[in-house]
Amino acid sequence: MIFELTKGVALLLALSSLQYVVAEHWQGQRNRWRDLASGGLFGAISVAGMLSPIEFAEGFVLDPRSVVLTMAGVFAGPCGAAVAAAMSAAMRIWMGGDGAINGLAVIATSTLFGLGYRALMGRGLASLRFLPLLGLGVIVHLVIVGQSILLAGDVVLPLVDAFMWPYMLVYSIAAALLGLILRTIEEGVQARLEVRESRGKLRYLFDTVPMSICVNDMTDLYPALDGLRRQGVENIRAWLRAHPREAYDLRELIHIRDANKAALSLFEATSTEQIRISLRSRMDDDDLDAFNDLAGAIWDGLPLVRSEVDFRTFSGRRITVILSIPLPTDPAARSRIPISIVDITERKRSADALAAAKAEAERANHAKSDFLAAVSHDLRTPLNAIVGFSELMLMEAHGSLGSPRYATYAQDILSSGKLLVSIVDDILDLAKVEAGRFVLSEETVSLCEVVEASVAQVRHMAQEKQQTIAVSCGETDWRLRADRRILQQVLNNLLSNAIKFSPQASEVRLTVARQSDRSTEIAVTDQGVGMSPDELEQAFRPFRQFRESVGGEHRGTGLGLFLCLRFMKLHDGHLTLESQPGQGTRAIVRFPPARAVA
Repeated sequence: MIFELTKGVALLLALSSLQYVVAEHWQGQRNRWRDLASGGLFGAISVAGMLSPIEFAEGFVLDPRSVVLTMAGVFAGPCGAAVAAAMSAAMRIWMGGDGAINGLAVIATSTLFGLGYRALMGRGLASLRFLPLLGLGVIVHLVIVGQSILLAGDVVLPLVDAFMWPYMLVYSIAAALLGLILRTIEEGVQARLEVRESRGKLRYLFDTVPMSICVNDMTDLYPALDGLRRQGVENIRAWLRAHPREAYDLRELIHIRDANKAALSLFEATSTEQIRISLRSRMDDDDLDAFNDLAGAIWDGLPLVRSEVDFRTFSGRRITVILSIPLPTDPAARSRIPISIVDITERKRSADALAAAKAEAERANHAKSDFLAAVSHDLRTPLNAIVGFSELMLMEAHGSLGSPRYATYAQDILSSGKLLVSIVDDILDLAKVEAGRFVLSEETVSLCEVVEASVAQVRHMAQEKQQTIAVSCGETDWRLRADRRILQQVLNNLLSNAIKFSPQASEVRLTVARQSDRSTEIAVTDQGVGMSPDELEQAFRPFRQFRESVGGEHRGTGLGLFLCLRFMKLHDGHLTLESQPGQGTRAIVRFPPARAVA
């Protein structure tokens, strides 16, 4: 009897193993073919158990078919259970004997109860846990015992205590255990299927993501660096620079495990081995610096390191990339570290070209400034002569000019000469400012004195247009630390602009105010044509002119406001304009509190 029970256990274990094969073959998916295959498997095990039964009476046997067929109903579905039941029934009929009817009833009962339990599971009323499965086994075998008593009571009743109750207990437990084993197999297969699907999805994402990614194994690098620390190395970066051969050996401890399609394309390779060959083909200063950054970050315990480095592709083309390398603290994660690679070759090439173009433009600008300065200096000498001699002619210092027209001509020559001198001075100032060679000659100046001097220089322009200049200078002792000539030039420019662009018999106002924070504000306000928002935006650009002056007088070079702004920046101040078309313009000069002396 022990031998038969042991054989029955072996058959149930064999069933479990073969069911695993079936589940793996269909990858956990349930369909009719799988159910039929499972049914054939359950039926074959049931038949095998019936070939070596425990015979407790003439024609009456005990075997594990009830356990097998019950689980066939639970796990193989209606089709599979029908196949298993049919195989078992055919075998029992072939065996014959007085207990054949009882044996067929056992087959039917086991199969139907298994299918019923499966239906309850579908409605959520039963589960594949041990106690419910044990309950199923007990019920099945209680019914079987009852059937046996009804069908063959004269044979079975005397053997109930000796065989049937132990049979019911052992086979009920066997049914529960077999159910747990089959459930574990199903769950394991399903889990492995989900893992495979998850890996497939991750692989798809890995290969289709546009960013280049290489998966590296740095398991050996960390212990090597720890060994250097134990040997007394304190500054790993300096040590690696001093020992390039050892740095190369350490870099060889990094192994490329995988690369996505973007990385293969970037390195013009068809396999990770070709990428490895590309990266190992040389070790120059850039490579050493990049590895030093990595080793230093590991040494310092940083979570991430980024490096810009040049590589050569498998075909030999040079590329510039940015590496982003996470540095996990978990040793188990160091065997597959994903390194993202961003190709910046074109960006770097464009930046280099832009830097070269900028340098060339700066050289050209300096050359232009030097040329303007040289030409302007050469023009000043003859212009000074023209201005000086025309003034002498107007003064008739050496006698009368004769015709009054000569005096008019001399006045035109003088005015034109002074205008040219002014233009040359602006060009000289522009050249110095743009070349960065303009130096302020700072001193303590009285604001009111500078304002009065500027008003005196432009008063004749205002008188020609019957304009008045109203000055509000505030306290007479306000003083600034500034370049007197430059400050006066700024005020002259703002006043002359206000006069030129204001109508006849209008008023130009100049006000000086000291703010609460000791900053100084000088404002020049006119009643002229004003400016549009677009004109205000471009007003401080050199050589820009937008409107004819009122009265049609010469418009100038367009450098005045540009130079005023630059001069104010040299004083750490600024110049702003407030204007609307037809409502005049207000130019505001502000000096910072640090410039205030008193």
